[in-house]
Parts: sequence; C-alpha cells; structure tokens
Amino acid sequence: MRSLRIAVQAWLDWREPSGARTRLRGLLAAVADLPESAEHEIHLLGSHDSDPFLEGLCSSHAHLHWHELFPKGKGSLSRTLNESRWLPANLQRLGVDLLDVATLPLPRVTVPICLTIHDLRDLGTYARGLRRFAIHQALEEAVQSTSRIVVPSSAVAQELRLRLPRSRGRVLVVPPALDPEPFRSAPPWAGLSTPYFLHLGRPEPRKNLPFLIRVHQRALAADPDIPTLVLAGPGLARDRLPP
Repeated sequence: MRSLRIAVQAWLDWREPSGARTRLRGLLAAVADLPESAEHEIHLLGSHDSDPFLEGLCSSHAHLHWHELFPKGKGSLSRTLNESRWLPANLQRLGVDLLDVATLPLPRVTVPICLTIHDLRDLGTYARGLRRFAIHQALEEAVQSTSRIVVPSSAVAQELRLRLPRSRGRVLVVPPALDPEPFRSAPPWAGLSTPYFLHLGRPEPRKNLPFLIRVHQRALAADPDIPTLVLAGPGLARDRLPP
C-alpha cells in the first residue's frame, strides 16, 4: 500500500512577509520532524520565485519533495491564472490524494482540499481592495467543495459558522504555535523587566492597538504591578511603551 500523498501550496509570492508564509514555514518545520510524517509523502508545489527555507527543508527530509511548477508571478490574479493552467495536470501526474491551500478562490481540482482561513477581514470594514466584491462568492464555493476548513481561533470558527452554516462540521480550530526554545535562550531586552505582555504584529487598523494600549493604561492605574506592555513587529519602534 503506497503512502498518502499530500500536496501543499508553496507557490505564493515570498518577497514580502505574510501570515500565510509564516504559517506554512512553521507547519512544515513541525510536521517534518514528526515520526509519523515519514509514513506520508509531502509534495511542496512551488514557483520559480521560491522560498529557500522550504527548499532547504525538503533537502533535509526524504519524505518532503520540492517541485518548481509555477512561473514567477505577483498578485492574486496571476496566482489564480497559474493555478488553473498548471495545477490539475500536475496533481494528476504526482498522484496526489489531498491538496492543502490557504488562499481564495479555491483552485478547481478533482482531489479533496483542506483550506486554511486566517481571518474574515474581507467581509467587514477592513476588506482589501477588490476582494470585498468577490469574497462572498469565493467563500460560498469554498464551503461547498472543501473537505476540511482550518482556522486559527474559536472566534474565526464561530464567525464562519454564523455566516456560512454549511461549514458546520468541517471547521477545525488549530491555534498558531511558537517554539518556546528561542525565547528561553534569547538575551534579556535591555531596560525591560519581566514578566511582560507581548503583542506581535503590524500596527494595522484592524488590530486596534489604541484600544489595547488604553486598556493596559487603565489596568496600570488600578494596579501598578501589572506587567509592562510591549509591542513588536514591522512598523513599530523597538521600545517598550511608557506607563
């Protein structure tokens, strides 16, 4: 009996940091070292503008395979066109049993799909560009054709079930995970006492960091022993907040 063959979407644009890239790197690095993962074949379907980290991961694990299938492209439209042109035939050629993706719209393929949805921002106030006009139909079609939908939190799962009742029974909550070892071995941050509250991420409006800061300041006013709040990420000054 042959191994289960899983194809993973690795043809994204890697030139800018993104949640999709962070999720994929972390997921594959963790899965690659699981003893049971060696019983399966994991095929990373990449582009000619690839991520060296993922290629290196494949070179060090016999059950991970790297394929440069897609031409270099930038933007959602280019990605969607490349998927429709190159993906179906290559999935058939590799004998893939399951496809893991993290973008919409879903590619039209004949194998089962596992879809990761990071958030539902494009359904609300913080929708990005033209996505606000296509997201409803893309989600409806995705719910009908996916075998499993993975979300990072119970809040996203609840919103998805409320907006799209057909998704119930197929939504799986898998919280993002961090390897604690680098944090244990990292040197102390000069001038910063521990413990402290840490927020990681860009200062996007949808993150509502002013609200977080106000809440922390009120907590400090009520209890001066509340730990310091630290914001870290692209676009933020590397400094702790004043009390």
